[in-house]
Amino acid sequence: MRPYFYLALTVFLSIYYSLVYYIGTRFYRILNHWVPKVNPLIYWITLFSVGSIYIITRIFNNYIPFKMAKVLVRIGAYWLGLMFYLVIIFFFIDFIIFLLKIGGIVDKSVVDTYWYLKLTGLSTLILIGVVLIYGTIMARYPRIVEYDITLPKGEGHLTELTAVLISDIHLGKIIDNQRLNKMVKYIKEIDPDIIFIAGDIVDEDVGPFTKEKMYDTFGDLKPPYGIFACLGNHDYIGGQVDKVKVYLQKSGIEVLVDQYVKVESSFYIAGRMDPTGARITGTPRKGLNQWLVGLDKDLPIILLDHQPNALEEAAEFGVHLLLAGHTHRGQMFPNRYITRLIYENDYGYSQKGKMQVIVSSGYGTWGPPIRIGTRGEIVKINIKFN
Repeated sequence: MRPYFYLALTVFLSIYYSLVYYIGTRFYRILNHWVPKVNPLIYWITLFSVGSIYIITRIFNNYIPFKMAKVLVRIGAYWLGLMFYLVIIFFFIDFIIFLLKIGGIVDKSVVDTYWYLKLTGLSTLILIGVVLIYGTIMARYPRIVEYDITLPKGEGHLTELTAVLISDIHLGKIIDNQRLNKMVKYIKEIDPDIIFIAGDIVDEDVGPFTKEKMYDTFGDLKPPYGIFACLGNHDYIGGQVDKVKVYLQKSGIEVLVDQYVKVESSFYIAGRMDPTGARITGTPRKGLNQWLVGLDKDLPIILLDHQPNALEEAAEFGVHLLLAGHTHRGQMFPNRYITRLIYENDYGYSQKGKMQVIVSSGYGTWGPPIRIGTRGEIVKINIKFN
């Protein structure tokens, strides 16, 4: 297993630094045009140092002071966002130039002409502004998305319910306690009866969660019927899932992993094992018919499943409402087109047979702390039992 890991790591780093070099060569030509006599040694050392910040900070996380690590991770994460779009824009410009060369419209010297350098330079500056300002606003200022849902009514006394769904918070060095406080404030303004969390609560490392006492912040949420959560892939990836469960329970969150509970004799809330978690822990992901047993068939079932990739099974089993996240709605354009191809429902409301599905774009971010073409959100669900 280890040789394959090192091979994959070598391939990844080779591709990554090749792209850094590709960006660097284009940007150096632009920079040298605007600021002549740039020292190439200082330039390349600076570029590769910035390009390495995120990777180095993640690898040596335990050896870097917490406050310094928070600053470095943010710088490195913003670089990843900029790099993503710089690669796209430079590829696009180079492709256009390539076509023009083939057509005999321009010659090889075009890349050193004033108009080319001005075009790419202005494009880069505009891109940086959009990514840093617009992308940050879309990530930091979530919207409230609202859905009206009707579920069957059993013998319970509930006729309606105000619920909140949140997913993909990714609490860590970037989405810190300050951002969590903001989320809690939004939710308290909605004043829900119950809260559902569809996974990826912690961004791999539980350290920031404990250092900033985020469990106390979560503790400010006290909906009458409780807070229920399933776990997502990032809750498992850091190898600290047992600690994650302990601190979430300390926060007043009931974590459901292939488990279910009956609420007010009116409905069931069930939480499913994440596929990534199953691979990491070696615990097989059971079929719904293996653990969702002994239910009162007259009551509706609300299923929390972090990744929305088992809709057929849930619909056939008889789940009434499936709540998921994971996709971030692509987070950064044009990734939405990829998530649309992967998932039957990558965002929003849909129906699968008699089952209703809501997939959230999530509250937080992973990697770059920006959103382009999407927005962070908190989902308000108005449920009527009919």
